[in-house]
Amino acid sequence: MGAAAAAASSTARPQPEVAPITRMPKGTINFTSGLKAEFEEGTMLGQGKGKPVVMAKLWRPLPGRGVTPVRAAIKRLTLHEDPRKRQLQKRDITELRQEAKTMSKMGGWAPFINLIAADTDDAKPAEYVRSDGVKTPVLCIAMEALEGSKFEEIEKVFGFVPGGYGYNVRAIHERFAASGDPEQLRQELIVLTKALAMVCQAHRGAVWRGGLHQDGFNKNIMLPKAVLDGERALKPYPADNGQRMIDLTNVIHLGATTTSSSSSGPPPRYMGEPAHTALVPLDPEQQQRRGQIVGSTPFSRAPELIMVTTCHGDTPAGLQPKDGESAEVQAQKAALSAARAEVRDDMRERGLLVGKGKEEGIWVGAPAAVHGVGLLIAAAGTLGRSIEGPLKEGEDQQRWYDTTRWRVDGRPNSADGCPLDKVKLDFVQEWLNRICAIAAKATNPEEQDRGTLQDVEDALFAALKALERAKPTASTAHDTQHPTTAGAAPSEDAHHAEGEDEQVAAEQQQQQQQQQQQQQQQQQL
Repeated sequence: MGAAAAAASSTARPQPEVAPITRMPKGTINFTSGLKAEFEEGTMLGQGKGKPVVMAKLWRPLPGRGVTPVRAAIKRLTLHEDPRKRQLQKRDITELRQEAKTMSKMGGWAPFINLIAADTDDAKPAEYVRSDGVKTPVLCIAMEALEGSKFEEIEKVFGFVPGGYGYNVRAIHERFAASGDPEQLRQELIVLTKALAMVCQAHRGAVWRGGLHQDGFNKNIMLPKAVLDGERALKPYPADNGQRMIDLTNVIHLGATTTSSSSSGPPPRYMGEPAHTALVPLDPEQQQRRGQIVGSTPFSRAPELIMVTTCHGDTPAGLQPKDGESAEVQAQKAALSAARAEVRDDMRERGLLVGKGKEEGIWVGAPAAVHGVGLLIAAAGTLGRSIEGPLKEGEDQQRWYDTTRWRVDGRPNSADGCPLDKVKLDFVQEWLNRICAIAAKATNPEEQDRGTLQDVEDALFAALKALERAKPTASTAHDTQHPTTAGAAPSEDAHHAEGEDEQVAAEQQQQQQQQQQQQQQQQQL
């Protein structure tokens, strides 16, 4: 993007809400290796399951420079000294240890965040010394610092959480409704498309290096602001544009060492290269033992990643009837069991679910990453809001479900559709058609029909180039609905509007009958 376009993009960029500064007390962490990290006064970088992630000075020896301070982000877990209470921390300890192992295995190669130091053995913990001299055993990870002035997490970029920039079609349309400026609209769509492309690239790089980040589709990826702002050009993969994956506990390790089992053969051919697949056990104990810790955000994962969370066997303990349960609860459990059984039968028939008993496992790989990226594209590029989230007060479950689906052409299956449908500008409609087509294909329930991450990236770059070529003038518009006549953009709850056209609803129902059945089963699970 040229200098003028970059300037326009910078001008159009919405400003995030400024979060209050959380001051951290000064303190020191003494690693068992002899390294020392000193906490700085400043903002907390994030919040994990333990203490807040903070910025620190890590003193370590560097060749020819002696002991030198480097900036590092510190994630820590305070250990209970009481052995009985520490036993309750077993899962948190295991997950922090697994995160450090994954960071070490990936070696800091893009797109993974770099590990600097770690103490994750609870038998030999690091020591946290508070400013008042009190000492506490901690497990901790020191990693490269991704400073807030240079990076933004994707859930904020896409406006899925308060305080973000709001690069999604609903927020973008609301700003266009206020300004009526088509050039600002074009620049904001450029930023949105670049952000989606960088997420796709991150997953391409992760899969190539042997990792599938289950929880990296609507969060846990940091994007460089310089690329979003146009200060630095976005380059096609395999160039490293600077995006980084964080919170690596739930990365599934792909490759030859994860694809063998006494009760399974090779992965289905449509899953792609065996080096980019893994057989994930359904037994939680085996998941922990093999370092394939399951965990992801609901409504932001592929069907096969939903199923790896449902344990092994025909009827898990959580779905078995219990004495004293109401008839309603038992009926719900029976319905869930039936839906789960139907999905399992289908996956077994297609060679995805293999093995018996505690040896059951599900093949996952690059197609799951394609689906997850497709869900993000649908959320930010067609719905204009996150797919996940609890029902709002007074919201009907079925109506909410209807709005979180999209038609076979990729458009939202809701009364108000996509907010940009109301903007009759050629370049907007061309971009929207491209984005909807990408989402529709990538989120196909059948793994073999989703295409590849390269397909998704190529299509996003094509949409980006079309935007960059566009010159939004009055001559490019036809029947443009100006904000003053078209009315304000629908609010976040506009999908509750009454009077949905019955003919449109019937057409949508006919188009999606088969896909809806599968998604309803997955939704129940």
